[in-house]
Amino acid sequence: MKHIVIVGSGPVGSFMAVLCKQLNFPVTVYEKRKEFTRNINLKIDSDLFKEAQNVVSRLGVKSDFFAKFYDHLQSQKNRILIKEMEERFTTEAKSLGADYKMKEVKSFTELMTEHRTSDPLILDCTGRNSSLRRIMFGDDKDNVETTPLQNAMYINFKAIIKNATSLYQVMKNIPGIKLTEVVVNRNKDSDGFTNVTIPVFITSGLATHFDRDHPDINRNPLNPFKEPVSDSIFFPISSIIGNLLVDECSVDLNSVKVKKIVISCGYAKQRSKPNFICLGDSAAHLAFFRSLNLGLQHALELFIHLSMFTKDYFQVVSHDDIIGQFQANNPPLNSVEVYPSAARNVYFVVTKVIWYGCFLFCTTNQTTYRLTDVTGKTKKEIYALLAKRNEKLSKWDESLKEFEAKREEDIKSEISSNKLKNVTFDLTSVFIDINGKSIFKISEVLRAVSGKQSLYRNDFDFLLKCFKARRAVLRYNVGIEMNDDIVVSIVYNFFNQLDNHKSPVLKEIQRFCANENFSSEEKLKLIVFTINNKLAESKTKLNLELVEKTISLWPKLFGLRFDSSEVRLNIVLTLIKNEIRGCTRLFSDSNTVESVGSEDLAGTRGRGLSKSDRASSEDNLLDDWCVVGLS
Repeated sequence: MKHIVIVGSGPVGSFMAVLCKQLNFPVTVYEKRKEFTRNINLKIDSDLFKEAQNVVSRLGVKSDFFAKFYDHLQSQKNRILIKEMEERFTTEAKSLGADYKMKEVKSFTELMTEHRTSDPLILDCTGRNSSLRRIMFGDDKDNVETTPLQNAMYINFKAIIKNATSLYQVMKNIPGIKLTEVVVNRNKDSDGFTNVTIPVFITSGLATHFDRDHPDINRNPLNPFKEPVSDSIFFPISSIIGNLLVDECSVDLNSVKVKKIVISCGYAKQRSKPNFICLGDSAAHLAFFRSLNLGLQHALELFIHLSMFTKDYFQVVSHDDIIGQFQANNPPLNSVEVYPSAARNVYFVVTKVIWYGCFLFCTTNQTTYRLTDVTGKTKKEIYALLAKRNEKLSKWDESLKEFEAKREEDIKSEISSNKLKNVTFDLTSVFIDINGKSIFKISEVLRAVSGKQSLYRNDFDFLLKCFKARRAVLRYNVGIEMNDDIVVSIVYNFFNQLDNHKSPVLKEIQRFCANENFSSEEKLKLIVFTINNKLAESKTKLNLELVEKTISLWPKLFGLRFDSSEVRLNIVLTLIKNEIRGCTRLFSDSNTVESVGSEDLAGTRGRGLSKSDRASSEDNLLDDWCVVGLS
């Protein structure tokens, strides 16, 4: 029995460690990290672990670990943090007796020397930039075939994302970008903010702007909300962040970091030898988060090949049982005889119509492989074929060739699929209204039904205008730490974008800002209180009676709207609320606010608030504001 030596205990390496230990292989795992830190929430094919449970059960393993893991994924809608997966698999492998060594492996020779007496099989699970692969097969320039697929920018920031948000309207109205999904870290800071990443596919034209204006952007990420950038770069970023804010998310604009990368897929042309095999990203890296799923799939297939060489296990399976399993998987075939092979759980099944046919049937994964053509063979020819094939099944080199042939087919199929994704996206957008090509504005209607504000191209133009005004204030105060005075200046600049809007709310807030008897902190408290009342009132208007609401949706279906000034005001109020939330942590998340008139608020004029009046928590902050307003 081979000694399985795994380098790298990421998802693929730790998954392989659990599988091999369940079948009593000696397993040693090398890992250079002291702890797992990748808080990336990915979608995983849970059916793979259901199949893994079936595989180990058919091999006689009495464990339900993968069944429980499958149930866990199902309860999480097939999403899991990479860190959690690594921790679960590593804990299970250690409990089964896997030997873990905290060490960075730098050479193949080092491993072979250490395990020279134990027939080692080294599995390289160290990722896309594997140094072991380069040592074994030469420089990546000659061995790794890479295909650039798509330019992309990654927008990272801190935010509170409580409600489901839809960014389809950004894709519809902003040319040249395609969004994947919002990736949210589960860990939160003391204020409830968490790290968020949004991968955005961009056109070559936009990529050219990045390369020309910010060639060092990967080493020095850009914050366009603070630093001067061209509108061609700032517009899509401000539209995405603005959409989140309108959907009642809170975003710390000062934490935004943008990188531009080239997404590619590729594979190592040479990736295995009889005693060394690359698995996971070290064998093939794919876009669209497919690498992990494919790597796990290939790890399971390699394990099945390894299980065929466990000679110390004898499983008694009846002739009728094998025939029954074969017929269940191949109903049209008339099986007449079954012969065992040199490999565990692999059988030769002979069929007959007029002439004889022969199939290789593996009960471990219930797969069938045809050994004869459709014309059939004589019985003597069948016996000769069985002897020749059985000799191959007893050799690890031959089994590895079959594994690699299947893996080569899978990798090239996935790469072709990656290349087609962009084309498919553009075609389907005509029908499902992603890029605004459909004459029916379906997503606007869906947003209205769910109580969200529909956004159009001119709204995104307005958001850009507001964010540029904010940036101008920060540039004027460059080198000064964010404070209440700067936030009040930003509020002024936001309102200046409304072009003489006549709203009473606007006049009230402008009066607060102009009152020299209030400190900046007091002004901000009164502003936020007024904004909460206004936004709560606007939200109530969306909850119309069914008939009235249905009638109001028809114009949106054709992209029409008659309340642009009101929408602009709400956008500005939302931006102000977020600005104060991000900078001073003042406002409450609650939208239930006691209505207070401007006369009541005016009664506070001259009284002011002291620093000691700042609420100790967001939960009781509105109570403080209500007291202020009613005094």
